[in-house]
Amino acid sequence: MKPLNLKIAGLNSFRAEQEIQFDVLSDLGVFGIFGPTGSGKSSILDAMTLALYGTVVRAKRGIQGIINHAENKLAVSFTFALGAGPRRIYRVERGYKTRDHISVKNTHSRLVELTEGQEIVVAERDGDVTNYINNLLGLTPEDFMRAVVLPQGKFSEFLKMDGAGRRQMLERIFSLEKYGRGLVEKLNSRYETVNGQFIKLSGELQGLGDASRESLKQAETLLGQAVESEKAAAAHQEETGRHCEEGRRIFELQQELAGKEQELLNHRRQKEEFDRLTWQVQLADKASQVFADISARKGLAGQLDEVEKACVGIETHLQELETRTRDFEKALIAAKTGRQEREPKLIERKAQLEAAQDTEREAARLEEEIAREKGKMDELEANLANTGGAIGVTEERIARLAAEVAALENELAANTVDRTYRLQVQAAVQLAGSLEREIQAAAAMQQKHAQRKNRLTSARTDLCQAAAEEADLQRAADELRTRELAAGEQCPWQEENLVRQEVRLAELKAKLNELTANESKIAGETAAVDALTLELSGLGEQRDQLQSAYQDGKEKQELLAGQIAALLAKDHRRLAAQLAAGLREGQPCPVCGSIAHPVPALVSPEEGAGGEKELLEQEAEQLKINLEQTELMLRRHEAGVVAVQTRLVAAQKAVSDGRRQIAAELDTLAGEWDVPAGFLTVESAGSLAAAQAVALERAKAAFSAWRNERKQAAERLQELEQKFSRAKLAIAGLQASIAAAEEELKREQDNLSELERRVAGLSQELLRLLTALCSGEFIEPEELGGKAGMLAAQVADKDRRAEELRQKAGQNREDSRQFQDRLQELSNGKARINAALAGVQAKRQVLVNSREQKREELRRITQGMAARVLFEEVNAEIAGLRTVEQNAAEQYGEAEAARMNVEQNLTRRQAERSTLQEQLCRFAERITGKLKRLGFEQEEAAETAYIEDCDLMAMRQRMDAYTEQEHRLAAERDQFAAKLGDKRISMEEWKRLQSQAQEALAQKEQAMERRVAAENSCRDLVNRHNRWQEIENEMTGLTERLRHLETLRTLTRGNKLVEFMAQEQMEIVLTSASERLKQLTNHRYAIEIASDGSFLVRDDANGGFKRFVGTLSGGETFQTSLALALALSSQIQLRGQYPLEFFFLDEGFGSLDPEALEVVMSTLERLPNENMTIGVISHVTGLQQRMPRRLIVGPAEPAGHGSTVTIEIA
Repeated sequence: MKPLNLKIAGLNSFRAEQEIQFDVLSDLGVFGIFGPTGSGKSSILDAMTLALYGTVVRAKRGIQGIINHAENKLAVSFTFALGAGPRRIYRVERGYKTRDHISVKNTHSRLVELTEGQEIVVAERDGDVTNYINNLLGLTPEDFMRAVVLPQGKFSEFLKMDGAGRRQMLERIFSLEKYGRGLVEKLNSRYETVNGQFIKLSGELQGLGDASRESLKQAETLLGQAVESEKAAAAHQEETGRHCEEGRRIFELQQELAGKEQELLNHRRQKEEFDRLTWQVQLADKASQVFADISARKGLAGQLDEVEKACVGIETHLQELETRTRDFEKALIAAKTGRQEREPKLIERKAQLEAAQDTEREAARLEEEIAREKGKMDELEANLANTGGAIGVTEERIARLAAEVAALENELAANTVDRTYRLQVQAAVQLAGSLEREIQAAAAMQQKHAQRKNRLTSARTDLCQAAAEEADLQRAADELRTRELAAGEQCPWQEENLVRQEVRLAELKAKLNELTANESKIAGETAAVDALTLELSGLGEQRDQLQSAYQDGKEKQELLAGQIAALLAKDHRRLAAQLAAGLREGQPCPVCGSIAHPVPALVSPEEGAGGEKELLEQEAEQLKINLEQTELMLRRHEAGVVAVQTRLVAAQKAVSDGRRQIAAELDTLAGEWDVPAGFLTVESAGSLAAAQAVALERAKAAFSAWRNERKQAAERLQELEQKFSRAKLAIAGLQASIAAAEEELKREQDNLSELERRVAGLSQELLRLLTALCSGEFIEPEELGGKAGMLAAQVADKDRRAEELRQKAGQNREDSRQFQDRLQELSNGKARINAALAGVQAKRQVLVNSREQKREELRRITQGMAARVLFEEVNAEIAGLRTVEQNAAEQYGEAEAARMNVEQNLTRRQAERSTLQEQLCRFAERITGKLKRLGFEQEEAAETAYIEDCDLMAMRQRMDAYTEQEHRLAAERDQFAAKLGDKRISMEEWKRLQSQAQEALAQKEQAMERRVAAENSCRDLVNRHNRWQEIENEMTGLTERLRHLETLRTLTRGNKLVEFMAQEQMEIVLTSASERLKQLTNHRYAIEIASDGSFLVRDDANGGFKRFVGTLSGGETFQTSLALALALSSQIQLRGQYPLEFFFLDEGFGSLDPEALEVVMSTLERLPNENMTIGVISHVTGLQQRMPRRLIVGPAEPAGHGSTVTIEIA
C-alpha cells in the first residue's frame, strides 16, 4: 500500500481544507514532517485512520471530540495505491458533523476505485466502507497503527524491555493472548463443562429408574389390551347409536303427524269468517264503480267554496290598495319639491369644504417637516458637543501612550539575556533532567525490587495454603464418592414396580367410578319404575274417561242423524208443495213431464221453516269433529299405555341386571383384596382404594426424595472436583510465578547497580557546570536539580517578560498612530456639523412661515371646525334628500304594481268559479244514474260499502291464504302419514333407546381413558428407555473428551505454549531486525538474544564482542530500535493482503547530540534501498535542514485560521 494524496478539513487543529501530496514527498524515499509542538503533525496520521477505518485510535470512542472547536463539520479524503505491478488506485472519503459539544455523526462515506480516468463507487455507507477496507487490507485499525508508526517515546522501549515484558508485548502485538491465558481458561472451562455434563448425565441415569426392555414390553402389552377394549366399546356404541337414531326418526314423525292433524282441525273452524269476507269483497267491488265519481264531486264542491271565499277576500284587498296608492303619490310629490329647493346650496358648500380639506393636509405636512428639522437640529448640536469632548480625550491618550513607550524600552533593555549564558543554563537543565530520571528510575527499581520480594514471600505462603486445600478437597471428594456408592445400593423402591402399581390403581379408580355410576344409575332406574307405575295408573283412568266421552258422542251423533233425516223429509214435502202450487192443467210437470196433475202435494204451515235443518247439520258436523279428536286422543292414550308398560318392564330388568353386575364386580375386588365375598360394598371399596393410593403416594415421595438426594450428592461431587481442578491450576501457576520472580530479582539487582553508577557520573558533571554558572558558589549535591531549575526559570522569566514588553511597546505605538488618525477625523467632523446646523435652521424658519399662512386660510372657511367633519355633514344631508325622494318613488311604484296584480287575480278567480259550477252539475247527473244501476239507494250506502284497494287486496290475500293453507295442511298430513306407514314407537321405548345409547357412549369414553392412560405410561417408558440409551452413548463420548482435555491442560500448564510461540516469533523478528541492522551499520552490528531473554548487540568490527543494549550510544540505540521497529512492522503487515510501503517515525530526536543526529540522518538515507518510504515527524531544526523533502505544518492561531501544510523541496 502506497499513500498518494491526503485532504484534511476540520480535524483537530485543522480548519480549512489542507492537501498533502505524498507522491511528491516520497519520490526520494524519505521525507520529514516538521512543525512546533501542537501544530497538528500527529493529526495527519489520525486523518489516515479516520479515512480508512472511520475511527481515531487515540480519541474517546473512536470519534468523540475530533472536530475543530470553531467548526461544525469535518471531511477527510485519502488516495492510495495497492499491488506491485499494475497498481489499483482507491480513494476513500468520509464526512462528519457535530451532534453536540463532543459527539459527532457521520454524514457521508464513500470508497471509489480510480481506473483509466473513471471513478467506480465500490461502497457508500459508513459500515460498508469500513468492512471493505478491512477485507482489502486485512488489518484492523490497531494493527495498521502498529505497522506504520513508531510513536513518541517508543523508540527504545522494546529494545530495553526485560524478557517478561517483551513477551507480553509480543502477545499483544501478535494477539497471542488467545494461545496463553485465554487458551488455558478456555481449556479449563471446557474441561469443567464436559466434566459437569458427565456428572449430570450420571445423576440423570440413576434418576431414570428401571427403563429396561422387559418393562417396555409389559407396558406395550397393557396398551394393546386397552386398545382392544376401546375398539369393542366403540363398536357397541355405534350399534346402539343406529337403533337410537331410527327410534328418534319414528318418534319425531309421530309428533309431526299429530301436530298437522290438530292444525287442520283448527283451520276448518275459520269457515264462517271466510264466507263473511267473500260477501264484503263482492259488495266493495260494486261500490268501487261509483266511489271515484262521488269523491270527485266532493272535491269540486270544496274547490268551489274555496274560490268563492277567495273572491270576497280579493275584492276587500283591492279597495285597501287603491287608498294606499293615492297616499304614496302625495308623499312622492312633496319629497321631490323639497330636494329641488335645498340641493343647489348644499353642492356649493361642498366644493368650499373640499378645498379646505386640501389646505388642512398641506398644513399637517408642513408641521411634520418642521418637527423633522427640529430633530435634525437637536441631533447636530448633540454630535457637536460629543465631538468636542472626544477631541480632548484623544489628545490626552496620545500623550500618555508616548510616555509608556519610553518606559517599556528602558525595561526591555534590562531583561535581555546573553546568548552564551542561555546555552550554559540549557545544558545544565538537560543534565539535571537526565539525573532526575535516573534517580527516579533507581528509586522505582528499588521499590519494584522490594515489592517483588514481598510478592515472592506471599506466593510461597499461597503455595503452601493451596497444597493444603488441594489435599482437603481430595479427601472430601473420596468420602463423598464412598457414601454415594453405599447410598446407591439402598434404593427403597424399584421405579417399574411403582409404575405398575400406579397403572393398577388408575384401573381400580376407573372401575370404582364405573360401579358408583352404575349404582347411581340403578337408583335412578328404581325411581323411574315407581314413576312409570304411577303414570300407568293415571293413563288407565284417562283412557276410561275418553272411552266414556266417545260413547256419549256416538249416541248423540245417531240422535242428530235421525233429527236431520226428519227435517230432510219435511223439506222434501215443502218443495213438493211449492212445485204443486205452480202446476197448471195442461202444462207439463218440470220433474216428470206429465200434463195431468190429479193429486197435488199439500204442506202445513209449520213445515215451511228450513232454518232448523242447517243448525242441526252444523251441530252434527261439529260433533263429528269432536268425535274424531276424541278417537285420536284415545288412540294416543292406548299407545302411551303400551309404551309405559314396555318401559316399566325394561326398567325393572335394568335394575335387576345392574345389581347383579355390581355384586359380581365387588366379589372380584374382594378376591383381589382378600375380603370375604359379599362383605364388600362400593363405599368400602372406595375407602380401600383411597388407602392404597395414599400408600402409593408415600412410596413415590420416598423414591423421589432418594433420587433428589442422589442428584444433590452428584452436584456436590461435581463442585468438589471443580474446586480440586482449580486448586491444581492455582498451584501450577504459583510455582511458575515463584520461579519467574526469583529470576527477575536477580536481573533487577544487576540493573540497579548499573543505575547507581550512572547517577554518580551525572551528578559530578552537573556540579561542575552549576559552579561555573554561579561564580564559584558552593552547592549541596541534593540542591543540584533545584539550582538548575531555578536558573532556567530565571532565564525563562526574563525571556517571557522581554517578549511581553516588546509586544506591549509595539501595541502602544500602533495605538498612538490610530489615535492621531482619530483626532484628525474628529476635527474634520466638527466643521461639517457646524455647516449642516446652519442649513437646517434656515430651512425650518421657511417652513414655519408657510404653515401660519395655511392656518389663517382655514380659519376663514371653517371658523375653527374640522373641514372633514363639515364636508361629511353636507354629503349626508344631500344623500338624505335624495334617499327620501327615492324611497317615496319606490313605495308608490310598489303600491301601484300590487293593485294591478290584485285586479288580475280577481278576474282569474271569477272565471274559475263559473267553470267549477258547471262541472258540479254534470257529476251530480252521472252519480245518480250509477247508483240506480248498481242497486244503491243513496251515496252513503256506496261509501259505506267501499273498501280501499290496499285493504281489499289484504282481504283477498287472506281468502287465498285460507284456501291455500287448507290444501297445504291436508297434503302435509298425508305426506307424514305416508312416511310413517305402519311404524309406531312409544315414549317408554324411545327413552330406553336413549338410555342405552348414553350407556354405550360412557363405556366408550371410559375405555378411551384407560387406553390414553396406558399410552401415556408406555410413551413415558419409551422416552426414558431412549434417554437411557442416549445417556450411555453420550457418557462414552464425554469420557474420551475428558481424556483429551486433560492431556491439553498438561501441555498448556504454566503458560508454556505462549512462551514457546512468543520465543518463536521473537526469533523471527530478531533475524529480520539483525539483517536490517547490518545493512544500516555496514555489517558492523547484529542483534542476538541472551539466555535471560534480554537483547545483546554483537560488534563484528571488534571481533564479535557482545554488549548490553544499555551501553549503546544515542545513535546506536536509534539504529537498533529502528531495525527492530521495521522488523516488527513487517511481521504485523504479514496479516494483510498487501505490504505497507511506508512507515512513520514520530519524534524521538530532541535529546540527540549533533554526532548522534548525524548517525540518524545517515541511517535514514540508507532506508530507500529497502523499497520503503519513511516519514520522520520531528521539530528538531538540524534534522529539518538535512531533509530534502519537507512537509511544514504551521500551527493554528487562536480565533484565527487552523493548521496549514506546505511542501518544501531542497
